[in-house]
This record gives sequence, structure tokens and C-alpha cells, in this order.
Amino acid sequence: MVTEAPTKPPYIITPVERYAYPYSDSVSFRSEPRIQNDNLITTVTTKDLVHITGETVNELDEIWYYGEINGTLGFIKKTVVKLLTDDEVNKLLGITPSPSPVPTPEPTPIPEGMPIDRWATVNKNDVNFRTEPETTAKTFLFRLKTGDKVWVLSQDMVADKLWYQVIARNRTCYVMAEYLDLMSLEESEQYQASLTSPVPKQTMVPTTAPATEVPVTPAPQTATPNPTAQPTQQPVTQAPSAAPVVTPIFVQGYGLTIQQVDLRTGASSANNETILATLPVSTLVYLWGQVTVDQVNWDHVDVIRTSQSGYMPDSAIRRIDKAEADYQLSLLNQVTP
Repeated sequence: MVTEAPTKPPYIITPVERYAYPYSDSVSFRSEPRIQNDNLITTVTTKDLVHITGETVNELDEIWYYGEINGTLGFIKKTVVKLLTDDEVNKLLGITPSPSPVPTPEPTPIPEGMPIDRWATVNKNDVNFRTEPETTAKTFLFRLKTGDKVWVLSQDMVADKLWYQVIARNRTCYVMAEYLDLMSLEESEQYQASLTSPVPKQTMVPTTAPATEVPVTPAPQTATPNPTAQPTQQPVTQAPSAAPVVTPIFVQGYGLTIQQVDLRTGASSANNETILATLPVSTLVYLWGQVTVDQVNWDHVDVIRTSQSGYMPDSAIRRIDKAEADYQLSLLNQVTP
């Protein structure tokens, strides 16, 4: 049972949670935070543990601790006790401190328009996916539910809203970023590896630095005292430097089919990949990415006229430049669907 110490004047006690031992074997423990003959409770020793629960300042600007010693509450002057460290208290009371939480590192910001190439999970039911990054009725495509997975291509800020460009249901479309939980790179790679037909990643075109020309220092000429005829020295012709071998790099852009080709749900000609459509020669497509399966390059494409998305062999497509792409697009605009 804890005995309450009587206090005469009203003292303001600030809560404190500490433990201490007296410095000597004759330290006064009092009923008030002041030294006078009628307020001594007992005398304590260096072996008496003080559980401090508060702190106050008396009229002489002295700091006193309020706490409990051997079941009795009272005051002890700050200058006559030694405060224990947290480690000393834990050892004394047999407390095992819990480990400090490891802070979660902040993800590196992704610049707008840069490839993300990562899987994400829909975090809400009936999320709208759209043809453009805008919330109008004409842009609505379809809805997905919680837990559905989509492939995120890139992100863009439109009217103070962050949008993801994604591949969902074999279509390239847009969704507000707040409705997707982007997987970590490790989680995305694990999920990608579990798929029969992994989604091809976008490839950035590297910037090639120009070759540095090594200056040639001319040899010093030696003065000839007598003009003696010398045989004409033929100029030394340096062999041209071999051109570096450049590995073809996939670049996004428009192309035309050069043969009749099947548009498939995955990067494989196996029977388990569904044929979405059989495209005729000169079908305009947009190439998003490329993946190699069994030494065959497969392109992930959008068919411009039908808005279908799927895979076809790279060998069946001819890349076209901007001028030819604009011409092909103008032809499609003239055709009544």
C-alpha cells in the first residue's frame, strides 16, 4: 500500500518518469518540497530506489522530485539523487527494450513521361479506365475491381491529377494513380517471372557521346645544310577505323504489317495463345515494346483502326517515319467506320 504524503502549499508538479538512487546513506525524504523540521518522513540510503513521477520548483527556486520510496510518496531534492540511465533501469527491472523501428525508405520519384514498367494492383472496386487522362463520358472504356493487376507504362500530371498510362485487358489506356498500388521493383519482377507471356519493357534510346579525336603532334623538322636530293617519301595512308557494331535498339513508333499476320494475346505462336485477329498487309500499328521468346522478337502493338492490343512477330512489321505515319493516319480518318 502506497502512503500519500501530505502537502501544505499547492505545488505544481510536472509529470516525469525516472528512477534514481540517493547519493548517500542519510538523505531526507520529505512531505513537502522544502527543508523544515516538521516535514521529514524518513531518511533513505543509497540502496533505496526512488521511482520519480513528477518534478516541481519551490519558492526558493529549488528543484524537487516527487516520487515513491518503499511504498511511501514524498519529495526528495534533485541535488541529492543520481538518475539512472534507460539501460540501467531496463537491467534493474528486467525489461527487454523493443528494437527501434527501421524507417521505410522513401521511393525515388519517377519523372513524368519516363518508363515505369512495373505491375500495379487496383485498390478499389469499379475503377474507371479511359482512353485519355480526363474524366469525361467519351473517354470511358471499362471498369476493373479490387485486386486486378495492370502493367504501368508511365505517369503524367494532368490538371493537378497524377495519371498512369497502363496496359489492361490488352489495351493501352489511362487511370488515375490514386486507384493503383504500384508494386515494388522486386515484387513486380517476381510477378512478371510467373507469367507465361511477360509484358515487354520499354527500351530507352541511349545517348551516344561523339568520338573524341586524338590530336596528332607533327614531328619536328631537321634543317638540312646542303640540299641533297632525297627520294620522294610516299604518304602513309592510315587504314580507316572500323565502324562500331551497333546493337539494334527497340524504339516506340508506328509501323505497317508487311504480310498477313495473326495478332495474339501473348508473345508466342503456341496454341494456348488466343488469336485476337488476322491482320492484312499494310495494317497500321503502334509499337509499345518488345520481348524475345525462344530467340524470336515479339512486338507489343496497338492496332490503330480497331484499338486492339496484342503481340506479333517483329519480322512482320516495317517501321515508318513520322511523315509516312501522318499520311497513313490521314487515310484512316477518311474511312467511315
